[in-house]
Amino acid sequence: MSRAVLADHVLFNECVYYLREDLHKKNQGHILDKEKQTFSCLSTTFHITKPWIFEKFTIYPSVEVILPATKKSLLNFVKNPSWVNEAAFDHPHLFGEALSALISFVTLRSVKSPRDGYGLRIESLENIPGHCLEEMAFTLPFLCAGPGAHDSRLEDATEDQFIKEIQELISNLEKLDENLYVFALEVIRLVQLSILVKRDDFGLAYLLLISAIEAVSQKAIKRKSKKHEKEKEWEQLARSNPLFKELLDEYKDIRGRDKYLSDRFIEFIVTYSPSEEWENIVKSRYAFMDREWNDFMQRSKHPSKMQKEEIENILKNAYQYRSRFVHEGTQPPHKHPEASFNKFFEVIETYDPISYHYKSELCPTYELMLGIAKTAISKWIKSEAMK
Repeated sequence: MSRAVLADHVLFNECVYYLREDLHKKNQGHILDKEKQTFSCLSTTFHITKPWIFEKFTIYPSVEVILPATKKSLLNFVKNPSWVNEAAFDHPHLFGEALSALISFVTLRSVKSPRDGYGLRIESLENIPGHCLEEMAFTLPFLCAGPGAHDSRLEDATEDQFIKEIQELISNLEKLDENLYVFALEVIRLVQLSILVKRDDFGLAYLLLISAIEAVSQKAIKRKSKKHEKEKEWEQLARSNPLFKELLDEYKDIRGRDKYLSDRFIEFIVTYSPSEEWENIVKSRYAFMDREWNDFMQRSKHPSKMQKEEIENILKNAYQYRSRFVHEGTQPPHKHPEASFNKFFEVIETYDPISYHYKSELCPTYELMLGIAKTAISKWIKSEAMK
């Protein structure tokens, strides 16, 4: 059950149950009006040109609101499912908050929902008062012209593909038990937040992506303890040396508490989003370059031509960027927030004053990690739904 007054704050754990009828009814307050149709709203950075009709709700075409400074807002009203009613301690617009996470996760674009429902107190979508549009236009204003502008156009085929993927994701989420469902939604939320915060703080956005992948990897990949190659020799020495035995026991205790998070993170990606598929999960900003790989423009190897060890080392670097950001406040080494000619990796060169040479490091682009997150997490959710 939600708070009586949301006070312009979102607690996502209040939103997660709205997407599933069975779970929402368990947490629903006293229904005030069972017959009244309720609405929510999605603010997107892309035009929805036709109704997105799902089994239990509908997203309507975008309403454009022009704002100052070459910015605009796109509002997409949602006809909520029949189980989202006017009820005590219930807020129908929170259905939109939960839905926005799914839409953002599938489209890999910024999507938000208004934090309050004052502008959604409407009787129908045929005649929406102007003040409602004005209130909600500030949910997600975006740059529509000039450097850094969002491309808000979608091809018809792209819209149809998004509808298909969203429906499949919802169907899979409905099959999960409650605890796993909540976990899956919270991980999807991390990806949404990463996309939303990317223009404000690249390092935080990168961290949220890696964290989403890491969280699922701990459930998908079992912990595998690794023994040191000389451990048997150490055990022989420990039999005759009490001090050495004490040290060995301490080592084993530390090893036993090691969750091998980095190894499981890499194995999860290799299993659920192998490098052979990366070509199809990362959209290029320059479509004409997709097949024009060469050393001069690419400045690195294509994933399909790289050895397994190279791929794993690059993924390990990505995990370390997250760790350094969390524990040291250090931003990832990337120099460009968006991939240019190389949609997979950015080459970072640093000068080594000792060797008088430049060192090169391949950094996975944000776009690559975003594509991996969507692909791997979606596959894992589907595999759990099929059990």
